[in-house]
Amino acid sequence: NEYEIKEVERKIDELKRKIDERKRIKAEQEKQLIQQKEELHKNLYLLNAEGFESDTKQLKIGLDSIKNEYEIKEVERKIDELKRKIDERKRIKAEQEKQLEQEKLKQQQERIKADESEKEKSKKQDYAPFPRTFPDGLNKYYSNAEFIGEGGFAFVFKAMSNEDKRLVAIKIPKEMNEKMDDLFLREIRIWGELDHKNIVKLYKAKTYPCHYLEIEYVGGGSLENIKKPINTEKASKLINDLLEGLSEAHSKNIYHLDLKPDNILLTSDGELKITDWGLSKIAKHPTSAGVIGAVHTPMYSVPELISPKRFGKTDNRTDIFQIGTIFYELVTGVHPFDGDSFDEIMMNILEETPKKPSEINSDAKKLDALIMKCLEKKKEDRYQNVSELQKNLAEYLKIEYNKSLSESKLKGDLKRSCSYCGELLKVYASQNDIENALTYAIDLKNYAEGEYKKEMENIIEQLKYKMKEEMAIDDKLLQQINIIAHQIKMRRG
Repeated sequence: NEYEIKEVERKIDELKRKIDERKRIKAEQEKQLIQQKEELHKNLYLLNAEGFESDTKQLKIGLDSIKNEYEIKEVERKIDELKRKIDERKRIKAEQEKQLEQEKLKQQQERIKADESEKEKSKKQDYAPFPRTFPDGLNKYYSNAEFIGEGGFAFVFKAMSNEDKRLVAIKIPKEMNEKMDDLFLREIRIWGELDHKNIVKLYKAKTYPCHYLEIEYVGGGSLENIKKPINTEKASKLINDLLEGLSEAHSKNIYHLDLKPDNILLTSDGELKITDWGLSKIAKHPTSAGVIGAVHTPMYSVPELISPKRFGKTDNRTDIFQIGTIFYELVTGVHPFDGDSFDEIMMNILEETPKKPSEINSDAKKLDALIMKCLEKKKEDRYQNVSELQKNLAEYLKIEYNKSLSESKLKGDLKRSCSYCGELLKVYASQNDIENALTYAIDLKNYAEGEYKKEMENIIEQLKYKMKEEMAIDDKLLQQINIIAHQIKMRRG
């Protein structure tokens, strides 16, 4: 009857729903199985399975023939097991490399001690030592000579030049033999190529009546002498000046390779100047690399100076690492790689990542990324040139100077307002931002008087012309801006 017909139809529909549901579940399971297989293939591909190629091949074959969830879990287990084996091999390899590095450092230290011992033994016959007293042969060229310090290479005297009537510094090598003579001549050649306001000037280099250098006298001490930490704005300004000098040197393929607070001098009005270029490396003279590579200051050393085989040769990025070390110390008051022994310091430089500066001084938060990038172990991970670093630092300085300028104007502090206005003009000009440079040039003119006001009017006209003609700010104009801004600041001071 009709009722039985409907009952059968209902059961057929119910059976159809069950069949469709089973198909859906099966399709979902197959899709999930495919996704799991793809994920396992990806995990297997990402494994650095060097030395385990046979295991990897077997797992790939097993993956292609997977049919159910149980087989998926079995392959996952085998991949996890393989990953543990690979991680263990990596750990053992890293430990072996670390032990090898420590052994190399130990051997290096022993060689240094042996060399020093040999040097002491042969000193009497090989060297002609100079005393700390000013050589008699130089007294007719200089007067009022006064011993003021010494470095690893030379004694340093302050004296008045009888010829030029100016106060100068005289560097006299502590000892001379054939090798030292070569070093002295190299120092003359390198230093003589550099002419920049942030680099100590070399006036003369003579070998008679003895070997000596006459250089610019800088009387404000060095970064080593200042109490640290200093405020981040002042530290950034000092580093920016340091970068200006390095930019000039790097443009001539000259690298310092021994940047440290002792080698960064300050004038009485706070202008920074880099000295001791005699241990620099000139890229265009590759034959010098072997001699210079061994000479550096441990606390301010660099991975590639300690282990060139692992980190490559020194280049412009070596100076950038040392800048990072100095910057870190200025804003935190501590050294990023300090240790209780020579070996520990060397290993820290090679292996350890220092704390972020802001973990020691919270005011340095905005400088964390910049400083830590300078301190990357691999050269390719650091700033690749001084310009890159200058650009990032300039962005920070613009923010800080603008804030300080606003504060000083509110307080009616004309001296500080003038100083920050000049600094902003220099920063924007160095970045070739003519529009903003012009704004602060017009502002700075209001602080100028007499001849300096006329000089600022001339600078403003040049900036307007370059903006109109879409020309870049050239080195000559940039130098003029730096000089006049500094003179106006000193006049206000």
